[in-house]
Amino acid sequence: MKTLILTLATLAFSGTLFAAQTQTAPIIDSPSAFHRLDIAKVESSTNLQGLCGVQMAQLVYQDHMNREHQLNYDVIGDGCPSDN
Repeated sequence: MKTLILTLATLAFSGTLFAAQTQTAPIIDSPSAFHRLDIAKVESSTNLQGLCGVQMAQLVYQDHMNREHQLNYDVIGDGCPSDN
């Protein structure tokens, strides 16, 4: 009987360990003119300084439910000396 209880307790404990270690993949957002972003905290963003022409930029943020989002979008750089 003690062995059964010990085995069940070990299984329950190991299940909580595996549940705590699983990482959820970030939610990939597609840019839209009418997409409202729920940004609670910005984790990282692309450095736009000195970009020339159309470039891909990325914003990684957390929403108010602590879910991680990744937004990929195009920007037009203003670092080209020949552009007016």
